[in-house]
Amino acid sequence: MRVLHLVASTGKYGAEAVIESLARTLPSLGVETCVGHLRYKGGAHIFRLEDHLCGVEVIPFEHRGRLDPGLVFQLKNAMKRLGIDAIHSHGYKPDFYGGAAAMLLRLPRLSTCHLWTRATKDLCRYAKLDLLTLRRFDRVIAVSKPILEELRASGITNDKLSLIPNGIHTKAFAAGMPVYRSAFDTGAVVFGMACRQVAAKGVDLALQATAQLIKDVPHARLLIAGDGPKLDEYRTLSSALGIADKTRFIGRSNSMPDFYASLDVFLLPSIDEGLPIALLEAMAAGLPPIATAVGSVETVLRNNLNGLLIPPGDVAAIKSAMYTLAASSELRRQLGAAARSCVLTNHTERQMAAKYADLYWATVSNAKAHALF
Repeated sequence: MRVLHLVASTGKYGAEAVIESLARTLPSLGVETCVGHLRYKGGAHIFRLEDHLCGVEVIPFEHRGRLDPGLVFQLKNAMKRLGIDAIHSHGYKPDFYGGAAAMLLRLPRLSTCHLWTRATKDLCRYAKLDLLTLRRFDRVIAVSKPILEELRASGITNDKLSLIPNGIHTKAFAAGMPVYRSAFDTGAVVFGMACRQVAAKGVDLALQATAQLIKDVPHARLLIAGDGPKLDEYRTLSSALGIADKTRFIGRSNSMPDFYASLDVFLLPSIDEGLPIALLEAMAAGLPPIATAVGSVETVLRNNLNGLLIPPGDVAAIKSAMYTLAASSELRRQLGAAARSCVLTNHTERQMAAKYADLYWATVSNAKAHALF
């Protein structure tokens, strides 16, 4: 069987990490994969997904503007040429274009819903349209229970819905080197975030909490990986809070294992999440996490057992949890070890890929059976 994953990436984030894991693992389960990358034609500073997915076949599909009917036929012709048996899309644009192309070929359509970004009115509209589009898909996969419930509430029937939690390549995150730690003085307690620089990730809350924490813990530091539209705004906020020299924004990192190895504690102060890949990666690296109880975070993080859970949007709670972990290296060690054990037991890429492979085989077999009648 051959499956085309379709994504409209502007960076390597959670969905891209999931696709990379599936492309690496599925062949051993009898499913060949390739990745289609939707991107604007001739745009400046275009993100090239093929430069960031190691050992994965990536096919670029270029389009003009927000609505390009020709893209549907590009995809249709490519899928026919490649002998694709099913399409697996990730995001509203791949759902729309990939779904239309697969419908022309009468191929099964699957989509994974990682999380809808609703930061603007346009994105809110796209999310609503996506939910309508997904009603016509054969299978729709949620990565968290809240996303599953939203899909169900939108009118997608239970027989089309599946819940498959994210998984990661756990071994990679045990071998990092603390190369980013040199940005700070010896003896610093380094807290870190890895995320897109957007409002939903709570970077501003982490900066405010760090500014308060440093009054009590002068050796606390904050290291932030990732880029996005609010990066400059957060740098400015860091200066305004008087912690510019205690904070480092490193942008997009080419070695996330090295980033995690440079931290003492991982922060996830998000307002909205599904099941964040960065949290699983940090836990696999043996870091104690501080995370908000949003999305499916509580399915992997148990308060005071393998991390600290806090309510979303609460700067005082973030600061208090940071203080607790800054004060005890032994607590950090205990929670970090338990966090790693949790991911190794429940969230490996092999476990995730096996569930997807079963779904592919069942969906394609069902489509072929219906085609006979």
